[in-house]
Amino acid sequence: MSRSSKSRQRGTTLAELLTVTVVLGFLFSFSVALMAPVVNAPNKLQSKVDTLQSITSGFYRLQRDVRTSDISGDWACTTSGTITCTQTYSTLTTTPALAVITALSSANQFSYNSTTGGSTTGLPTWQGVMVYFVATSSSGGSNLVRVYVPFASAIQAPAVPTQVQVQAAVSTAVATTTPFVAAPHVGQLLTDFNSAQHVIGLKLVANGTENGRTNKTSYESDTYARN
Repeated sequence: MSRSSKSRQRGTTLAELLTVTVVLGFLFSFSVALMAPVVNAPNKLQSKVDTLQSITSGFYRLQRDVRTSDISGDWACTTSGTITCTQTYSTLTTTPALAVITALSSANQFSYNSTTGGSTTGLPTWQGVMVYFVATSSSGGSNLVRVYVPFASAIQAPAVPTQVQVQAAVSTAVATTTPFVAAPHVGQLLTDFNSAQHVIGLKLVANGTENGRTNKTSYESDTYARN
């Protein structure tokens, strides 16, 4: 008479269950660590794109204005209290405002002496000052803004405006309620002056944030003020 055998399945012990739990937890943590850079990469990339886009056009505009100016009439200025200006920065220094003289009129036309036979023929006729400064944005960040302030009377090169005239222009510029944004997200403007070489050192630093990911980008160059 045969006895039918019945197979019995062994249960899982507590020690085995804890071991499996620890191993699975380790694997999950490892997977998260591996995936985090992949998940965050688009945010990092977008924050980099934001800073590059914001700073590129503004830096080009700033360089263009400096190139058509005269270093003797360009000044690094304060923006609060009593406005003071200097041309003595020998190394890149944080600059609240940069005043750049311009021969552009309010109609955006370049002005020069077109008469013939004179000592100033072909030289720029300075119409005003382009004032660049870092201003707080409505979102709580900061932007590089640009304000054109015309002179009461044009100044014929090689003469340049006085320091007092430039300080008055900067005072008018910083009081502007809706200045033109030359470059968003810019948090710092730095300059230096090499009067002997007619060169102004320029540096802009921009900060971008995308879903909590931040990025900092800076552009720097020595720009020749050729007039």
